[in-house]
Amino acid sequence: PIVLALKSGYLAGGGRLGSSLSALTAVVLLHLASTPFRRGDGDWPDQMSRILDRCDQLLGIGEGKPGTARQAERQTDGRPATSTSEHEERPMQPGGYQEQHDAKQKTDVNPLPGLESPDRFAPAMPARPPSSPPSGHSRSSDPMEKELLSRALDADYVGGLLRSGRTLPTADVDSAAVTITSAEIVKHRSGKRFVVAYGREGDESDLIGKVRLKGVNRRSYRVMRDLHDLGFAAGAGRSFAVPQPFAILDELNMTLYRKVDAGCATDALLTDRGEDMAWRIGRGLASLHTVRALTDRHHTVPEEIAILTKCFNQFRNAHPDQADRASDILSRCRHLVSDTPYSLTAIHRDFHPENVLVDGQQVYIIDFDLYSLGDPAIDAGNFIGHLVELGIRNYEDPDALDGLVRAFRAGYRDADGPADRRRIQSFATLTLARHIYLSTVRPGRSSTTETLMACCERRLRRAAAA
Repeated sequence: PIVLALKSGYLAGGGRLGSSLSALTAVVLLHLASTPFRRGDGDWPDQMSRILDRCDQLLGIGEGKPGTARQAERQTDGRPATSTSEHEERPMQPGGYQEQHDAKQKTDVNPLPGLESPDRFAPAMPARPPSSPPSGHSRSSDPMEKELLSRALDADYVGGLLRSGRTLPTADVDSAAVTITSAEIVKHRSGKRFVVAYGREGDESDLIGKVRLKGVNRRSYRVMRDLHDLGFAAGAGRSFAVPQPFAILDELNMTLYRKVDAGCATDALLTDRGEDMAWRIGRGLASLHTVRALTDRHHTVPEEIAILTKCFNQFRNAHPDQADRASDILSRCRHLVSDTPYSLTAIHRDFHPENVLVDGQQVYIIDFDLYSLGDPAIDAGNFIGHLVELGIRNYEDPDALDGLVRAFRAGYRDADGPADRRRIQSFATLTLARHIYLSTVRPGRSSTTETLMACCERRLRRAAAA
């Protein structure tokens, strides 16, 4: 009745409905078909089956296959179609989104043009022989991911793209002179993203390419470009720098950056100079929080709580014996950060040691995919929470890296970081609570679950008594 009323009103207002309406409606439904899966609905196979049945009807394909038949087709090795357990990480479907960023990042996602036809590119493009990821890296069963890996690892193909003039290079790049000599995967998270290191001819700096299966994140690229243009570049004397953006390759869902001669902060923090580095990282984060905002996207505290709630729902489903204890931790975490005023600044939103690189005294911040306006305590607390978790994982002691925590806080305070100290502590606890769930799905971390839960309970009791 609603659809008929909508059509009737449209026609009464002088609109015309063409013969392609049913086909266009089916196209939209197909775009929406993966929504139940992305939401994590328990009955997503049934919902998707009903959507596909409706598409069959709209396109005049008989009566379509009934939902039960579609389910039977999906069943393998005797398991029901809904056998994916809640505690397993769900694989990212082509074009899929993480639930917490679903609506906000649609404008950043670009289709992968011509994946089915490599010959669509200019004749000058080099022929690309079949290739596959090197051994030692995860192999994907997703055809789109396999094709992206194959193309991204072809140095001649990537060099040809850069020389073709269809890229979006930085102003000082002579794309016609770019020659790529080697390509190697340095990081791969199957179903989501991978990173490739590219060698270049002569004395030219090497490049790092970041590929996201769900599309190029132009917002992240623009933020890093703007920060670099504002003077947050290597050797500029700032408390942090960003690698220089180099180009965007839409054909590969890739953003390219000049490689910096720096290592992951995690390694540097665990050396005898770790406290000095933690202090410098604290200063760098404070500086990022005081730079004028380069986005209008917001991330709210309720959204942060929603992410934590989703993690705990999955944890409780997988570990019913711990459900009551987990529910108590979640309830206390919600109360810890609710209804408290805070300043609003630009925040990184994924600030932890793996997203910080160090070279001597130079601190680099990378991966601005989630950059937003929000509570700066989220960043500082997240970093501290990761330090505490690292102490638990490496030394079975939540206080093992307390010296690094104090040094980081001091650096942030010395640079006039705007986050409130008590809220920093609160968000550090939320990060540790999130790691309770993560410890059950990341390899080699299951032994830390109990220590993480006890640590959160102790921190929450201390906060309640303050």
